[in-house]
Amino acid sequence: MYIVARKLPYLKMLDVDTVPEEQAAKVRDRILLERLKRAGVKTGQFYDMHIASWTANLGNMRKRLINRLYALEKKYQKEESQTNVLIGRELENKIKSMLDEAEDLVKQEKYNEAEKQLIEIISLDVQNASAYERLFDIYIATKEYKQALQTEQFLLKLALKKNKQKTGQKQQSASNVLRLADVYINLGDVNKLLGKNDDAFENFQKALEVEPNSPKNLDKNLEMSIILKQKALALDLLKRLEEVNPKNQKLREYGERIEALG
Repeated sequence: MYIVARKLPYLKMLDVDTVPEEQAAKVRDRILLERLKRAGVKTGQFYDMHIASWTANLGNMRKRLINRLYALEKKYQKEESQTNVLIGRELENKIKSMLDEAEDLVKQEKYNEAEKQLIEIISLDVQNASAYERLFDIYIATKEYKQALQTEQFLLKLALKKNKQKTGQKQQSASNVLRLADVYINLGDVNKLLGKNDDAFENFQKALEVEPNSPKNLDKNLEMSIILKQKALALDLLKRLEEVNPKNQKLREYGERIEALG
């Protein structure tokens, strides 16, 4: 609890209730425990001797700890909201400034500080897509691929919710379509890094459904179809890629790899 108390200002988790489809308890538990684990490791043997054994062997104690953390977190947020209420343009300017600072920290490879800053932004604006995108970049850079996957999965739900809200309105703008496709591509990339090639291929296919003529999406799908040895599909994708991007320098290489599939 001493560790948690010191880290409490940075435990302002996502308000997942803003996304009805999200399984709030599971997601919050997972993210919270991951952050506790990382905080504990930095303090040395205390984590190894205590928190690790609790989470591994004492499920009930873990639940009580999490519930206590939630209570403390809500108390902290309530107290802060009473003394530091930001609205309108003031809030917008603060978030922009914090994003700029987080980006500077990332450039300096001060990833821990940048992560804390971005989580602070999310506590102010739970649907701030830019903050999630920067968090994803940090987790990829630090090779925390499971954290990257969780972050992008939440961002996908936000993107899908945003598009759903536009149902019945005019056709989606190009920026919105590209936005969703990029989320699927990021999910595919991180699943590939985790060795989940089937999941990666599914993500890339969804990106292609959103943007069927994107050279990037075709390239990703073609690469995975070769890895998964789906020759017929690979040939079809190669033909489509040749049509939309005939100067692609990888076309010949792809053709040779497809032929090698037998």
